Amino acid sequence: VECGGADENAQSLNRIAYYKEFANYLKVPVPADEVLGCKKMKQFDEGGAGALPIYWEQDWGWSADTADGKTYSCQLVGYQTPYTAFKEGDYTKCVQHYFNVNVVDDNGTTEPDVTPTPAPVTDENVAPVARIAGPVGAVEAGSPVSLSAEGSTGANGDKLT
Repeated sequence: VECGGADENAQSLNRIAYYKEFANYLKVPVPADEVLGCKKMKQFDEGGAGALPIYWEQDWGWSADTADGKTYSCQLVGYQTPYTAFKEGDYTKCVQHYFNVNVVDDNGTTEPDVTPTPAPVTDENVAPVARIAGPVGAVEAGSPVSLSAEGSTGANGDKLT
């Protein structure tokens, strides 16, 4: 565990160093009195905002209604998973993922499989071609900077979206 000890450990010190270097690169001042470490930090409150049950996870319970005892359902949990209660369709995706089933709605309609087909893996890692517009070089802290992929292409010439 990174936080909570009497002293900062190596992971915490590395994170602090990365943060300071990134802030320096962006020319953002880091106040000397800003607390960056987490030594002596206590565990987050179980009822705090970081522990709200807003993610779907496999329900590990037992059901007398199914032949194999599985619940074929997901439950809300307080830790992060790929499926959130805030995104429509994520509950169905959770059930499909953990139980390898097709979910049928009350009208008898099967939800389509939304698993994307993975792109073929190439042996060569080629960077995209970026077209940069606007100020080039250092900018003052707090200055607005806009980034856009407009005009940029992948290594094969396809437009980036």
